[in-house]
Amino acid sequence: MNESPPLGIPPEDWAVTPVSVRVALLALLPLLPLVAENQRLQEQVTHLQARVADLEARLNQHSSNSSKPPSSDPPGAPPRRATRTRGRQPGGQPDHVGASRDPAPDDQITATILLRPERCPDCGLDLAACPLDPAAPIHHHVWDLPVIRPTVTDFQRHRITCPGCATPVRADLPPEVPRGAFGPGVAAAIALLHTDYRLSLREIPRLLGQFFHLPISVGATTQLYHAVGAAAAAPYAAVEAVVRQRDANIDETSWPQGTLPLWLWTMVTAVATLFRIGRRSRATLTAMVGPDFGGIITSDRLRVYA
Repeated sequence: MNESPPLGIPPEDWAVTPVSVRVALLALLPLLPLVAENQRLQEQVTHLQARVADLEARLNQHSSNSSKPPSSDPPGAPPRRATRTRGRQPGGQPDHVGASRDPAPDDQITATILLRPERCPDCGLDLAACPLDPAAPIHHHVWDLPVIRPTVTDFQRHRITCPGCATPVRADLPPEVPRGAFGPGVAAAIALLHTDYRLSLREIPRLLGQFFHLPISVGATTQLYHAVGAAAAAPYAAVEAVVRQRDANIDETSWPQGTLPLWLWTMVTAVATLFRIGRRSRATLTAMVGPDFGGIITSDRLRVYA
């Protein structure tokens, strides 16, 4: 056989190779690409099997074998086991220690009304001129909300005509005075009611009007809310920079904004906590932790964390 030696075998080695070995080697050479392709396919099958097992495990999760709520159970989920009742009626149990409101301290009392009996209920004697008993009276404290009305400050910007050049000069507002009709207290209340108490920007003007007698429109409420967001940009960026340098626990919960199905993301570290509203996506996670985050994330194995 005068075939050229395969690539990598010197001619002198090939010349002393037995003919039977040459024939077998030349027959195997066309199979080498198939061996490499077979190895690649086996690795792909192993990866896909692991992925299928993970997806099946997720599909089989329900409220009985995971922390998912019963409202998320699919139609084929097994029925939840009935909780064992303890035979107790709801509410306070017999012989339980009761709780009562502590009396207000003296410095918090805003009004005191002295009450004295006027007539004896047994004999009908008039008690108006009788002295009070030395025993301490029984205190009955009533807590109530006062009628709250906003403060209105009238900044009167007077004008003076300059005697030197006859130019009319109008007084400027001080730097700390808002250029709009509402002060920082109103803006802070709007931000708190919309975020912590989840009132809509349309409900907030009604509450401010009914409880605080503050006339304000939906448009002005929206402008003040966005102004608070802009003012908080710098401290938010500072917190963002701190949490991105540490290991973090991250979770997300449904937080719809109107018709948008958004999520509230929470990034908790040992020194600070960061919140962010966005979609349940990898892009939102990257925007929260930054593209160069090198810490350890503890999460609930949502796909975006992989």
